[in-house]
Amino acid sequence: MPIYIYKAKDGPTKIITGDIEADTRDSAITKLNKRGYFPITIYEKSSSKENIFNIYFKRIKRTHIVTFTRQMADLIDAGIPIFKALMIVREQTENFKFRNIMLEIANKVREGQGLSVALSGYPRFFSNLYVALVKSGELGGNLDSVLLHLADLLEKEDDLKSRVKSAMAYPLLMILIGIVTISVLITWVIPKLIYMFEEIGQVLPLPTRILLGVSRISSDYWWLFLIIVIILFFMYRRIANTDEGRKHIDEIKLKVPVFNQFIIKREIARFSRTLGTLLGSGVEMISSIKATADIVANKIIGEQISGIALKVQEGIRLTDALRSIEQFPVLVPNMIAVGEESGHLDEILIKIANSYERKLDYAIKTMTNLLEPTIILIMGLIIGFIVISILLPIFTIDFASW
Repeated sequence: MPIYIYKAKDGPTKIITGDIEADTRDSAITKLNKRGYFPITIYEKSSSKENIFNIYFKRIKRTHIVTFTRQMADLIDAGIPIFKALMIVREQTENFKFRNIMLEIANKVREGQGLSVALSGYPRFFSNLYVALVKSGELGGNLDSVLLHLADLLEKEDDLKSRVKSAMAYPLLMILIGIVTISVLITWVIPKLIYMFEEIGQVLPLPTRILLGVSRISSDYWWLFLIIVIILFFMYRRIANTDEGRKHIDEIKLKVPVFNQFIIKREIARFSRTLGTLLGSGVEMISSIKATADIVANKIIGEQISGIALKVQEGIRLTDALRSIEQFPVLVPNMIAVGEESGHLDEILIKIANSYERKLDYAIKTMTNLLEPTIILIMGLIIGFIVISILLPIFTIDFASW
């Protein structure tokens, strides 16, 4: 009979560890429950190495959260209690780390905590927005439909990110190939050709001498360039990880022509869809705006949205408060005004999100179409200069021989 290693709670605070014999993992959990223990982690002793690898190295992806959310919605809609639904979803989950988290959440629910309270203990995986929506579903008695809305929202966010990544993949690949090609030419090929010209006493023209200087610097000091790049990378990471540094970076992004329109469209789509989903799920206005401010990626726009929450709290209409965000075009508050007057604000916000997601797709395609010929032109000019610099001494040799 297999032996299972477990870590479990004995009462509200005491944590115990040990091993237990059982036919399956479920049987081991049942035995522990009969003893009055709430399992935290449990795995078969023979596969402990594999599970340790899963615990420390296997990440919990966004897709795991989306699948969990949708499965929970279906099970709760079928009338299954939350604790039992959590245990069923847990058994269908392959990620060991996420299985343990679900077990901990299930134990908290079993002890009497609400699902939203249990989820709030894992902010790395369940955001404030997620917890707020679940709490609204618990209060409104429509947790199943709220979870379905939440799963749709998460999938839309993932779809938006994947479209951006896919659009940028080809231009970045072109830049990488171009840099590698030029680096190989400058550091390996050119020095050998120039050495041949110098051996025969050939006077090198100016472009060739410039290229030779660049080649020598690149060959002799490549390690210095590498160190500088690494230092700049870590400096950027360190600055970006601070609130003040992130704000400065985001402010610069909003001032870059063309690129800033791409960011604004993305943030309007994210703001509208998130706020519309929250309001449609029964979350009150102030809490919805505050949760939306946390979701927006750009800190400058996020702070302005937080300011809107204060204005709405003071009695100002959402439409009027939104006009203070200079990055948002007039169309957005005008459409929201229609939603406020008609009483269908959540539906109007979703329509705004759909509209700006389409605009974002068009902006991505336009930017990609502009980037590709620009990259080709720049790489062509650089390689053309290298080729001309190499050919000029050869032409001179040919003329001297006549």
